[in-house]
Amino acid sequence: MFGRTVDENVLNNVDEMKNFASFVIRVSFLVVLGCHIPYVYFSGKESLLIMIDELRFKSMSRPL
Repeated sequence: MFGRTVDENVLNNVDEMKNFASFVIRVSFLVVLGCHIPYVYFSGKESLLIMIDELRFKSMSRPL
């Protein structure tokens, strides 16, 4: 379909097409990233917030 002009980035190849299939592929990539990224970063964000809270307010140290 693309011949010798295949780019390493899949989305760049799809961007050149202007049809319904291109739109579906881009939307599906958006859905996959939208569902994946929050779960990956949630545990790191939560850990960071717990450490900041412990440094500032000693929320866990005092009850223990």
